[in-house]
Amino acid sequence: MKTLMSSRIIYLVIPIILQFHQTFSRKIDVKNDQKLFFQIKIRNSQPLFKPTWKLTKPYEELPGWKPAPIPIINIPNNIHFKPILYGTNVSICAKQFNISVPEIPSQVNILRDAVVYKNGQIHTREFLYDPETQIPKFSKSRLEVNVSNFEVIEEAIAFFHPYHKNYFHFMIETFPLLLLHGNETLKNCVILHHRFLTKLFNEMIAALDVKYIRTLFVGTPVVVRKLHISNPYIFTGYNQNAVLYMRNYILTKYGLNKNKPVKNILYNRNKNKYKNRLIGNFEEMVTVLNKTFPEMNFEFPQGKGFIDQACFWSKVRLVACAHGSLLANMIWMRSKTVALDFNTNVCFNAFVKLAKTLDIYIFETVFPIQYQKIIMTADIPLVIEMIKRANEILAQSSFE
Repeated sequence: MKTLMSSRIIYLVIPIILQFHQTFSRKIDVKNDQKLFFQIKIRNSQPLFKPTWKLTKPYEELPGWKPAPIPIINIPNNIHFKPILYGTNVSICAKQFNISVPEIPSQVNILRDAVVYKNGQIHTREFLYDPETQIPKFSKSRLEVNVSNFEVIEEAIAFFHPYHKNYFHFMIETFPLLLLHGNETLKNCVILHHRFLTKLFNEMIAALDVKYIRTLFVGTPVVVRKLHISNPYIFTGYNQNAVLYMRNYILTKYGLNKNKPVKNILYNRNKNKYKNRLIGNFEEMVTVLNKTFPEMNFEFPQGKGFIDQACFWSKVRLVACAHGSLLANMIWMRSKTVALDFNTNVCFNAFVKLAKTLDIYIFETVFPIQYQKIIMTADIPLVIEMIKRANEILAQSSFE
């Protein structure tokens, strides 16, 4: 009898154990699948929208765009603009410098129930990036994200860039896009971001009279019920209207558009702070240029706050420096002033594009002696020739 009862108990218990095991295993598998997917999503998968992507057909792939609530600033009519090239070595950059600035419209949009990751990627129910075709598609997402542990924010603005610790990328490419949303939207929003130039951000926010709820450093992804985005742009391409709007706002608010350009600037990065784009023979170049052009009284700018920089650079008539070391500040220079860009043999063209937007004469050269992108040796006779030509052009300009 005991044997029979034992067998019955075993018979009843085994299915229960099996069922429990299967159920428990399935829950574990589902949990692991979600965790695995979550890891893959952050590490490998790409979303439809990223601020530095230019969508193939933005108004078809992501409908709902509308004009940004800021004025349209007239872009200078300089269709014949070309950089002034000097030196035989600069010929390697001719193709990169022969560019046109894309006329990117100032547009804004809203994404609903969006998951925002720390690198600025955005995933919604409706949009999915197809890694097989490398083309963003408008389609129902086949993927699901477990958002149960994510913070939920009602209204926010995405403020991301892969190089947010870089002065040019922060001030020229990204910050002006905040202004596209207008004060009525900004004052109700959380600004989502990752690492960036905090001091510069705070100074620009104050100078441009921007009001918002708070900033949020995105580590763990967040869910946003109403996410405001601005239209994407080509990397280092920026939004012309946003840049000009920001420029005009600052120049007008602080009366800087009345300043007369009189300063001549030479600049080299601090070799103790920076490890690339340095002029190796800068002191020698300065000595020769001071003797050749004693009337120019060259100045050497030091680090300043945002408004002090704008005030200083609104008085600059000529600047000469290595590419990327200071030239983002040309945004405050007057039309028809001059910038001498000592480029690298990689032929970056960001400042050629910016000079066209601002209607500034830009001289480009690539010194033959360069150690990768780290140290360049200035061709001093060539620099003298460039400055002589720049002075001839400036003599014909009126800054009254």
